[in-house]
Amino acid sequence: MRKWIIAVLALLIASPALQAEEGMWMLNDLPMQELQAAGFQLSPGDIYDPAAPSISDAIVQIGGGTGSFVSSRGLVITNHHVAYSALQRISSSGQNYVNTGFQVSDRSDEVYVPGFKAYLAVEFTDVTRQILRGVNRRMAPADREKTIQRNINALEEKYASSNPDRFRFDVNKFYSGQKYYLFKYLKFEDIRLVYAPPLTIGKYGGDVDNWMWPRHTGDFAFFRVYASPDGQTTTHSEQNVPYQPKRFLKFSNDGLSTGDFTFIIGYPGRTQRYRSSYSVAHAIRQSYPYEIRMYTDAINLINRETADNEDLRIRYANTLASLNNYHKNYQGMLEGLQKADLVSQKQQQEAQFRQWMDQQRSRDRTYGDVLPGLQQTYTRVDSSFDQEMDLSSMNWLVKTYNAASVIDKWSVEKTKPNVDRDNQYTDANFPSLKERIQLMQNQFDPAVDAEMMKYFLTQLAALPANLQVTPLINALDRYRNIPRQKAINRFVDSLYSHTALTDPDRRTAMFDMSRKQLQGLHDSMLDFAMSLRPLKDRLEASDKGIDGRFSELRSTYIQGLQDWQDGNIYPDANFTPRLTYGTVKGYSPRDAVWYEPLTSGKGVLEKYTGKWPFDMPEKLLRLLQDRSYPDRFNDSNLHDVPVNFLHTTDITGGNSGSPVMDGRGRFIGIAFDGNWESIVADWVFIPEITRSISVDARYILFILREYADNEYVLNELEIE
Repeated sequence: MRKWIIAVLALLIASPALQAEEGMWMLNDLPMQELQAAGFQLSPGDIYDPAAPSISDAIVQIGGGTGSFVSSRGLVITNHHVAYSALQRISSSGQNYVNTGFQVSDRSDEVYVPGFKAYLAVEFTDVTRQILRGVNRRMAPADREKTIQRNINALEEKYASSNPDRFRFDVNKFYSGQKYYLFKYLKFEDIRLVYAPPLTIGKYGGDVDNWMWPRHTGDFAFFRVYASPDGQTTTHSEQNVPYQPKRFLKFSNDGLSTGDFTFIIGYPGRTQRYRSSYSVAHAIRQSYPYEIRMYTDAINLINRETADNEDLRIRYANTLASLNNYHKNYQGMLEGLQKADLVSQKQQQEAQFRQWMDQQRSRDRTYGDVLPGLQQTYTRVDSSFDQEMDLSSMNWLVKTYNAASVIDKWSVEKTKPNVDRDNQYTDANFPSLKERIQLMQNQFDPAVDAEMMKYFLTQLAALPANLQVTPLINALDRYRNIPRQKAINRFVDSLYSHTALTDPDRRTAMFDMSRKQLQGLHDSMLDFAMSLRPLKDRLEASDKGIDGRFSELRSTYIQGLQDWQDGNIYPDANFTPRLTYGTVKGYSPRDAVWYEPLTSGKGVLEKYTGKWPFDMPEKLLRLLQDRSYPDRFNDSNLHDVPVNFLHTTDITGGNSGSPVMDGRGRFIGIAFDGNWESIVADWVFIPEITRSISVDARYILFILREYADNEYVLNELEIE
């Protein structure tokens, strides 16, 4: 298997030009000839048209994933795992919707989810000239990055100031900085939960089945988007009414077979298909081993600290789900990169690129410094990697410290002109920053949080002498007469005993204070975060220089690949709307094994053990065992209820919840995962084994009608 993968990779990497069904295409730059040949029956204007309703008007970014309007009354379908954080926010030990699911029969019972938002891209414009104004090759990388960021802030501020309540404006980088686009999003802030199946349906197989095929998961949920009575997007209010989208998707009643055309529109997160061998080597040597170790430790810590407390399990449910997902993903990524020997394959490509450069002096002048420059820059990254990662991970997983860090940073940034600020701290992003501080309360527990901080401070204290965090060492010197771990424990206990940041009202009040006022509080956690500010400022300044250098080198390298192969290449994913396409198709993971592309109710029963993660509600068990449901739910080839299917569309994280459509644009399923063998697709697309995993639309309808008796949702769906 390994030799076969390497042979395929050698063929693919030798040319960056488009492979069949590969690519995450911008909606204004579709490969129409290939699409139509594959079975696409629509026009470019059917997909995206800023002047008229189109399918893109039905696709939203929601909860970190993707969703789609499936009714004229603002009903949105997405994944159960995208809805997971919403279920966690409205749950308690007395009513655990994460486990039981959620269902209503009347609009008045739909539940508003604080902080849960959706965004609809309505227009995007090439703004490359405006963003690169004032940039030249003679600039130092940090100055280049600063100039670009100022231009981005200025442009976003210009547009956001016109209507900040209804729209969000984001400038996104493409081809590592060759191009920049300004995206205009409608902002929906009144999102209400309508239906989610029980955990034993929505996450059937749990983390055991995650990234695996065959799969048997009902990973879907429904929300409703609300707007003001005059149809404008607005904040939550009881006077709001269901939003009426310009376009919504209709369900197909035709079913699926091997070879059927599929396409997806969604918001894929991050890929790095055009990275150098030095980037791959860094991931194998540094990034993935660190992440895997840290996630393992964090998962074990949370499980240990929350084991006997249902309320704490609910509070940390979404964090644990994210950690487990990332942990398995990075394990697969590391394994895939090593099995594919991608470093060697990239090195072969780079050797061929150098040969092409050597043929003309002009090429060598333009591209000759790129690969040596990338190698040198990664040497800089490696030098402080563990310190930066420990600080960054602590900022993510230790909620009280994160609040202190954000409040501290905001107190500095808000004194600057908007264009000179860190992009996350501009006026346009102020409401979301403050909301994050406010909503933190039901996602952590101070005692568990303190244990997590002890873990990260232990990691930081164990770093080599040149990477020691001076404020931490100074703090621990107060306890020099006791062992280091006991000193860390006492220091953290003191931090949590003398901070007000665990109180939501006092935490929110701090957000509005000046830096001088904050310093006068003598809050222990805030003081510690402030003591780290000089180090973090130095690291951020260094990172800006590194990022600026990477942007310059990677942009030039991508241009070189285009010139070398004279190819039209799609941009890497960056959380902006993209179209991908493919066909329903199985694959061979290893010698003498073939995976069929559709699973059925029979497979659900075969996995059933009666214990998590292979448990299911008794009613669903009876339905599948007795086959006591209308024959229309049976697939004509499977002679059973279809559950999940494989197809060759090119997706990644962020595509979760993306609608899968047929050639006519009808809803035939919902994407939720990729197969284990293709996790490495973030780095390289291998047509023979790269597959998306989706819930069949027929299984969604089966669960709604036969299991849930949910006429409330079914009556809104249009089925053709």
